[in-house]
Amino acid sequence: MRFVLTYEDLSLWIHNFLDLDMQLEAYGADNGKFCITSPNAGIRKLVPDAYRRYEQYFNIEAVGATSVTMNILGIYGKDNLFYQLFPRYVNYCCMADVIEPIPHGLITIHLDRLVLTKSIELSSLAFSHEGLVVDFADNPSLKDRLRMIQQLLRTGYKRVHLVPDDMPYAGYWFADDTLEYTLVMTEHPADIRLCSSFHVMDWIGLATHKDEMTLHSVYPATQINYQYGDIKVSIPLTIPEPEINATTIQRNCKRLQEEIAHAMANVIDYLQQLFIPEYERL
Repeated sequence: MRFVLTYEDLSLWIHNFLDLDMQLEAYGADNGKFCITSPNAGIRKLVPDAYRRYEQYFNIEAVGATSVTMNILGIYGKDNLFYQLFPRYVNYCCMADVIEPIPHGLITIHLDRLVLTKSIELSSLAFSHEGLVVDFADNPSLKDRLRMIQQLLRTGYKRVHLVPDDMPYAGYWFADDTLEYTLVMTEHPADIRLCSSFHVMDWIGLATHKDEMTLHSVYPATQINYQYGDIKVSIPLTIPEPEINATTIQRNCKRLQEEIAHAMANVIDYLQQLFIPEYERL
């Protein structure tokens, strides 16, 4: 099977998973140059530009079934600081020993240690005019996961992640400027659901009255419940297209936002009734 990450995709993936900006320029199928920049945001604004930017040549030395070995020292010579810190930073972000430094400026990237690609069996990996071309043994579920994350990032969503294996459901986490979403995947497309929630602060006092409150949905089959201080809203994913695409996600996210807005209004209306003195209700 083949999966292609364009050079723009590579930048989106690096920013999403590592919170770094990267530009990559390929010179051939197995070599090129990359530039990594720490975003000029927050406290990083105080770091001089020279310390936030690292540029280096690379060469792919070997491609195994589950790993890729690269030389990242190029013509600049050994840069011990980057060579030592970058693998540690990546492993910290990925919560796994994904990058292994080995002697003579080489690093091995262990793809089987990532939740997303743990089942991969690489055939080849090379750069072309399209981007990074990855060929691997037949694995439809892996290709679907890669495609979904690529699609979410291309559509502009942030903090895109595959739900870890230790969770009771499979799917994706992602966010926009309004909500954080959970896309719960199932074997049958009709059972796929999109979920989000909003928190009701304890000091409001809703917890003692939650059983009396009725939350009405805008659309049929929407599930709304109060649990552990959160109002959780879940809708079935409507998929009129042959497969889940950007239009599908955007349409359903908008629908979920409508449900959340309506549920928030329900809570406010209920509180208004709850706090009206009895003599004013007559």
